[in-house]
Amino acid sequence: MTVYEALTLAIAFSSLLITLIGVVVSIIVVLSNKDKK
Repeated sequence: MTVYEALTLAIAFSSLLITLIGVVVSIIVVLSNKDKK
């Protein structure tokens, strides 16, 4: 594996991680809003 391949994998993985975190946060916000109402 070259350095560039490793970097590409790392960037793809972190992007996926950020997306997942964003989805989880959105779900938590929606659920907490439902609880308030």
